[in-house]
Amino acid sequence: MWASHIRYRVLASSLVVWSAWATVPASATADGPDRFAVRNVRANDTLALRAKPNAEARKITALPPFVRGLENLGCLDGKTGREPADIGLGGIRPWCKVRIGSLIGWASARFLREDGEILKPYSVSGAPSGPGQFVATSFAIEKTAAGDERWKVVTQTVISKSTTADVPNEVIITSQLVNCRHGRSEVIRLDGSAPGSSGRIEETPEPGYHPALAGFDEENLWWLTCRSIYQKYRWP
Repeated sequence: MWASHIRYRVLASSLVVWSAWATVPASATADGPDRFAVRNVRANDTLALRAKPNAEARKITALPPFVRGLENLGCLDGKTGREPADIGLGGIRPWCKVRIGSLIGWASARFLREDGEILKPYSVSGAPSGPGQFVATSFAIEKTAAGDERWKVVTQTVISKSTTADVPNEVIITSQLVNCRHGRSEVIRLDGSAPGSSGRIEETPEPGYHPALAGFDEENLWWLTCRSIYQKYRWP
């Protein structure tokens, strides 16, 4: 889908594996991993990030399956408020406080695993590379076989923290299924001021829809207007 826009060149990367965390759900010991990844979430579902460590708390955002790079800020038993290491892990479903970009919240530890692999850097043709820092996101929507009102939202985020042009950019790709009503949904591109472009989903001439890319702008945002509710699909 991205072949006409982007060419990938995978560079060498290091791999760190903590075998104790590789095959079991995240536990909440003081010596836990630095980062988590989402696990055991169905392809058409999401993991709720909540304001407090319980399932009834306000939902901050929804994390798509297999999202990575969640910073571990500590885990607790939602009922007692204590670390599971203090009270034993038998039968306990702890919650972990995580950070992804500017978002901080609690996720159920049974849907988390250690993210021991260093994110692989990629070289992206047509995208700027250092010096300087930027976050640029491209966006596409494709209809799936899940139903007439079911759409797959794919975001591709290019993150550069390099200070020289020799350091490659890092690319993160995420996807999520969403329900959108025909005739009331549109894609809007925001560049920090007025919408740069928009188009109704039902006007797509083919199953894949690619909003026009107006270059890679700093901090550009893609939004999906779904049933008159703005839904943000970029995880910084």
